[in-house]
Amino acid sequence: MAATVNTNTNNAPSGFTDDSATAAYPPASSSWQYGFLEEPREGALPKDSVWDRLRPLAEMLKTPCDPDLYRSSLEELDAAEGEDIARTIEAAVPTMSLTDVAHAYSTLTFLCQKYVYAIPGDLRSHIPRCIGRPFIKVGERRGCPLSLTYDALVIGNWYLRDPTQPPTVDNVDAYLAVNGTEPERGFIRVHIAIEAAAQDIPARMLRLGSEVDAQPTPEQKAATINHFLSDAYTCLDNMKNIIGTMWRQVHHEVYWREVRVTLMGSPVEVFPDGVQIDSTDVILSRKGGSGAQSPLMHAVDRFFAVDHVDPDLPANDMSPSQAATLRSLEAPPEHARRFIHEQIDFMCVRHRGFHQELALVPNARQLVLAHGDAESARLYNDCVGLLEKWRKVHQKLTHKYIAERVEAMMAQPSSANATDGGVHIVGTEKGAQHSNFKPLLAQLILETELAKLPTSTVEQQRRALGNEQQDEEEATSKRGGAGGNCSVM
Repeated sequence: MAATVNTNTNNAPSGFTDDSATAAYPPASSSWQYGFLEEPREGALPKDSVWDRLRPLAEMLKTPCDPDLYRSSLEELDAAEGEDIARTIEAAVPTMSLTDVAHAYSTLTFLCQKYVYAIPGDLRSHIPRCIGRPFIKVGERRGCPLSLTYDALVIGNWYLRDPTQPPTVDNVDAYLAVNGTEPERGFIRVHIAIEAAAQDIPARMLRLGSEVDAQPTPEQKAATINHFLSDAYTCLDNMKNIIGTMWRQVHHEVYWREVRVTLMGSPVEVFPDGVQIDSTDVILSRKGGSGAQSPLMHAVDRFFAVDHVDPDLPANDMSPSQAATLRSLEAPPEHARRFIHEQIDFMCVRHRGFHQELALVPNARQLVLAHGDAESARLYNDCVGLLEKWRKVHQKLTHKYIAERVEAMMAQPSSANATDGGVHIVGTEKGAQHSNFKPLLAQLILETELAKLPTSTVEQQRRALGNEQQDEEEATSKRGGAGGNCSVM
């Protein structure tokens, strides 16, 4: 009897190697030049010859291709050489570099997704062994669920159009896409550019506390904080501007009709019995990619003290900001609130490790309160304000691209909203989840607003710094006086 694949990523599943679970940071194989993004891609698959027989299929995903031709080519290859291909790649995965693992995981995800969703109205509920079994092995090594995750869609799936220029939204592109269309690429492109805008900010989040502690004077401590916050402000401002380009990258009607379907993974609403990987007992049953799986957005939230309400946390264990959020919401959407926390499990193991480490260091709010000055408090609030603006733009996009369509379809008779292009999209459970979009997004904005320091705190910071400076001057004066007496003697 087939078993649903264990995608509990809180613990490393079997097949992990030491380097994927415990490697030193940065968690991407890059030098933080592009934030959490892996190095830009140079090919559809690793250069090792074990991938050569899958390479022609992967190349088909770089541009729009005939879906019938793709499926038939894959099925013919699997029938003729599937077992040998699967065994050869499975044997090679443990010794692959981390960069090759990231890129192979992305490509295999797209190969599987393309096979399943190639033809609307003719979905496949199984995956051929020649791509399915390597997908399992590479997914284990990457530490990601077997689904079309954000990690596969964005983190390991990009390149620079002009390698000599910075990674702006007009100079990055998706290396692969399920359908290969420009709107699909445009959607992915925006997310790539947002991630790239971070540059080395995540790495500096980990170091800031120790760098502040190393400074000898209050003024230098505050200056160190202010330097980071100024750079973070630039990063967040770029992110806000980039997400606003989504309107020109993909029209909302095209997103709903074409792009949305490519992101669906293997949810139970579409595949009640899951998606079987041939010649294994693995059945896939996971939702697909979401911007809520972004390692960058989770890092920004955590470091700027945006406190998301955890529905499983007892009320008396909640922070003041979490309690304030609950009081301000008329009907807190429990499923939607749990959604944010669940998305961390879709990240690769190295990015989850980053967030575990980030939780152990002081966040920006704590550092500002302990060592900052009035300028620190102002810069901190400005950064949180930009994050709030980012969320408001995202709220408008989500409403236009998704919520409006779901609300319209749910208002129709059930017989009229059961399918769309051959893909089930509403249903009782799915509709209930989509109905939480508005309160979820409103909650995220409110939680972000609550992370700001109140005006009274800014004034206290100003007075506190003045007192610290006065105390330091008095101490210096006393030390200087004592020294003078000694010299006279």
